[in-house]
Amino acid sequence: MSASSPSKVRGQTVTAGDSGWSLISDDEAMVVDKSVAIYDIMRKGCSSVIAGLYPRRMGKTTFLDLLKNFLAVVSNTPYGERRTKYERFAIYVHQRAFFDEHFGRYAVFKLDLKDDKPETRDEAAERLRKAVVDATADHIDFLRSLLAGGEDVDVGAYDRSIIAEKARRYERDITVIIDSFEFLEGLKETKAIRLTRIGALLPELMKVFFRLFGRKSVLIVDEYDAPFVKTFCRVADVDLRNDIHATYSEFLSGCLKSNDYLEKGVLVGVFDVKCAGMGSGLNNVQYYLAHTGIADAGETGHPFQRAFGFTGQDVGCLVDHYVDTTWKPRPDDDDHAITKFKAHLFAGFLRHFDGYRIGNVPRIFCPYAVMKFVQTLGSVREPEKLRFEGFRFWAETGNLQMIDAIMTDSTTDLESYVSNLTVLFHWRCGNQPSVGELVEMHAADTFNDDSIDNMIREQPPPHPFQGEGTIGAEIARICMVEPSSLSDELATGKHLSARTAIQLLYQAGYLAPVAAGEVAIPSMEVLQDFSRLYEHIARKFRLRTRIAATYVDALGITDGNMGMFAGTIRVMYHEIPEQSENTPEKDCQIRFGLFLGPARLHGYTIDFEFATGNGRSDVQVHPLHGNPPGNAATSQRPNIHYVFELKSYDGPLRRNRVRMTENNRRRVAKRAWKQSKDALAQVYDLYHHSITEKARGCDYLFIVGLTFWVNRFCMISTRRRRTVEANGDITWPVDSSAGDGNNVVNRDGTIALDYTDLEDVLGDPEQNILRTYEYGATFVALNI
Repeated sequence: MSASSPSKVRGQTVTAGDSGWSLISDDEAMVVDKSVAIYDIMRKGCSSVIAGLYPRRMGKTTFLDLLKNFLAVVSNTPYGERRTKYERFAIYVHQRAFFDEHFGRYAVFKLDLKDDKPETRDEAAERLRKAVVDATADHIDFLRSLLAGGEDVDVGAYDRSIIAEKARRYERDITVIIDSFEFLEGLKETKAIRLTRIGALLPELMKVFFRLFGRKSVLIVDEYDAPFVKTFCRVADVDLRNDIHATYSEFLSGCLKSNDYLEKGVLVGVFDVKCAGMGSGLNNVQYYLAHTGIADAGETGHPFQRAFGFTGQDVGCLVDHYVDTTWKPRPDDDDHAITKFKAHLFAGFLRHFDGYRIGNVPRIFCPYAVMKFVQTLGSVREPEKLRFEGFRFWAETGNLQMIDAIMTDSTTDLESYVSNLTVLFHWRCGNQPSVGELVEMHAADTFNDDSIDNMIREQPPPHPFQGEGTIGAEIARICMVEPSSLSDELATGKHLSARTAIQLLYQAGYLAPVAAGEVAIPSMEVLQDFSRLYEHIARKFRLRTRIAATYVDALGITDGNMGMFAGTIRVMYHEIPEQSENTPEKDCQIRFGLFLGPARLHGYTIDFEFATGNGRSDVQVHPLHGNPPGNAATSQRPNIHYVFELKSYDGPLRRNRVRMTENNRRRVAKRAWKQSKDALAQVYDLYHHSITEKARGCDYLFIVGLTFWVNRFCMISTRRRRTVEANGDITWPVDSSAGDGNNVVNRDGTIALDYTDLEDVLGDPEQNILRTYEYGATFVALNI
């Protein structure tokens, strides 16, 4: 299988966390080829200085090394060896003319600022001195060799005699550059030197290489934002912090602005600090956030779109390549079983490790998390035992020091934002249970380009809840519309507002756009770290650590309050515009799972089409591992096992629901009532015994028949109580504590009520009015 996008996978040794040319050039290392992005970075029409702001562990450093070794004329690896290796990359196949014109043609300088955390201006100057010396040392050695005769100098595709002759012509200028380098290299004390002396070396060196090769230079700055962010975390004095920021800003400005010998400047980082002490110093930089919604990559759009992160096709190729070359199938696994395993594996990646949107690419995966998980596959011999839950690969790569440094007076706003985001994630991902057939909802009988594209494009129905009031829209506006306030607050004080904290989480990758005007936590793995960070803040400011308690309590499901549960269904389902008369029953099931998602916040798990008895119940909700929700030792809530059997209305009068007469509305309600009764009977007929066995650790068993008609419904619920008989047997009689009305439940579990029996107590059907009634252990709700 070959990916439809110009990427490919090679090698068999899985590594994660390593980067650099040694990894890229290792023939045995399993590498996802991102080389075509070099063309996007260097193409004409792209700004001369660009900055890519991406979350951590998205492959930034690895790509920068790929870029450097492709362009560089000065390298520790001989030109011929490098070219042979790059001819196996996608850029050679897809951009041959560009390859021949640009490979090995530039002086490339790479500054690495990721470890810079100065606490004084002198420390900042010292860190910059060291970074400049490290970035230019190989080029100075190259010039020394040229002045010494140049017989063994590797000049790649250039004519060595011509370059040597030019070196002799400019020997005086080269000698001055070498002397300046040696002065900086041997410097023990930076207090006596002006910053301009450090910053002048790079532009002057670029000028010399232009004279030698006739090409301008490329400057790469890795984690250019690190000094600004780390200074904010470590330096409390605002004036001192601004002095340090100004030191870095002045240096970068001298290298990147008004430099006649700069062909391309490429900066990468995480946070948007473009205004922190920089003033107009870097106003020629074009910034690209990972979440920038530009339509296309390459010629007209986001130059980093194909550089960082794994696309769905990248991961599909990786899965295909790994299983074919490295996975050791069991002897009885035929081609069909291997194909199904690939599809199941890819579906698992979609569930747990994707979530970012870059340009027009809707699913971007964290490369580190993907490769770390692939490393674990070697210990799993049986595909059916493969599990994705519980991994924290992305989270384990470091904590967010900016979060630790947050001091904010708007704790109420922050608590509200986090609560909303957490609940929306559970609602959105409610169709992704830990067990059950829906785990493989994306799986197919074939695994190729088309099936991968279909899985990538397949989206779950929209979640039924948009958040409390306008909070969701406010969060999206903060992240996607409002200009970043981070740089201003970095420069002016130690307090970060709740809005800035949200922007910070957005830039760091804890939040991502998932649709037009909507921001969310991107994946299950990120949610775990997001929750941990919030708990840290909550302890600092004595906020509630029980996130989204109000939302979860409103479900009513954790207390067995079916009246509240029905009311919540009515409110949530009323606003779903995509629901129609032709919505398949399967989609009703998925939407209902989205609705139930936040029950996980109380320790419940949700199973879809869980195999039980002679059939499959649509949805089961029960305490995880049979334990009570919340704290098992102290929880005062009942321990409840729910079984939902769902139906989609199949009677007449499916349309004209707005202008229905009372008689027609009554006919629809009567039919929906019968379907809900039939759903209860189906549970008892097919798998009641298996369900009661599964519910043995619970106090109550609620069996619910639920019929949806567009965004309205008819629900019948029966409540049974766990009873231990004298002989130790466990039985589930109708709840005797419920008072009168138990006789409406027949011995076989069906309901001895017709719709006509309800009309007197429920009243006439009215549009959008929820009518409820309780017959002892039986609860009835109609919204038709």
